[in-house]
Amino acid sequence: MKSKNVISKELKVEYLLKGNAQLEKECEKFLDECPWAFFQQTLEWRNTINDFKTDESIYVLVKNNQKIVGILPIYVYNSKFGNIINSIPYPGPLGGALINNQSQREEIFNLLIKGVEDIAQRKNCVLVTIISSPFIPDENLYRKYFQPTWELENYTLFIDLNKPVLTNSHFRNNLKRMLKKALLDKLVVEESIDQAEIKKWYKIHQERHRSINLEPLPEEIFQGAVKYFIPKNRAKFFLVKHGKKIEAGCLTIYHQEVVDTYMISGSKESYKNGAIYLLINHLLLWAKKNSFAVFNWESSKPRGGGPYNFKMQWGSQEKSYYFFTKQYGELDKILKLGVEGVKKGYKWHFVLPYSVFNNVNL
Repeated sequence: MKSKNVISKELKVEYLLKGNAQLEKECEKFLDECPWAFFQQTLEWRNTINDFKTDESIYVLVKNNQKIVGILPIYVYNSKFGNIINSIPYPGPLGGALINNQSQREEIFNLLIKGVEDIAQRKNCVLVTIISSPFIPDENLYRKYFQPTWELENYTLFIDLNKPVLTNSHFRNNLKRMLKKALLDKLVVEESIDQAEIKKWYKIHQERHRSINLEPLPEEIFQGAVKYFIPKNRAKFFLVKHGKKIEAGCLTIYHQEVVDTYMISGSKESYKNGAIYLLINHLLLWAKKNSFAVFNWESSKPRGGGPYNFKMQWGSQEKSYYFFTKQYGELDKILKLGVEGVKKGYKWHFVLPYSVFNNVNL
């Protein structure tokens, strides 16, 4: 019997760097055959992140006789305070390792991690964070082969479109009332690729986030959706309009089984005039019609808060995933920054659990 620590000779690690068209085609084929791959793991997302010019994207690959059997995308962020790797940077990070050969799963997983560690050493990284998938239970493989220094549990909120949770009668009655109100007010949901309309919606998104003390998402992400995802039928903008006025909207990005409501934003009035209810009801009907299995609208903090409760009343469930972080070098410069300094110096990247800074005496 072969030891689990012995790597099969036919398995080899390769790296997809920018500019290798043939290898990109192979990666796209692999990702298109992975039912639980997230859009954040696709080459379209890589292209979106590359446009920020902040990170170096590298796809760690494992091949079996020249056929890809495993992928783990990573992004290298260089900083004077210490270089880091995130498996997925920028808001909404979900992903981790993807493997399609179950008989060699551990061997492939082990090699993917070795590939990440090889890059970490080459790039002089002091920290590496791999973010797991809520729908692929590989937590113990990360612990075994990556051996993280820290792990932080998070959760996503999702609706199982094949086995939806029955909502309570109070919500169903309220939904009927709000939908009726929206229709009486002649609100309509439209799909849009009009840049001027998307810009108007983005202003609503900015206002909404600032009103609840959150930083708006970078506009470049929405530009990337229009540039890379929509032409391949992997994203849609849905807007709720009253005449020409935009009340609410959602950037929806999807890949295989999962449709992700990447960002829903509406005016203050949209929660009162039924626009948000009309939008989400439309999204759910559209997702079911197009045979998606999961309607993912990501995490909302804190549990019991307004956004969390709003999502839960639609029949959402929680699913855990993890930020696994491993230390490779000295962290003095990062720790001296403190939480606020890290937020500025490593914007839109995960560095360390904030609890680590509570135990620092410098």
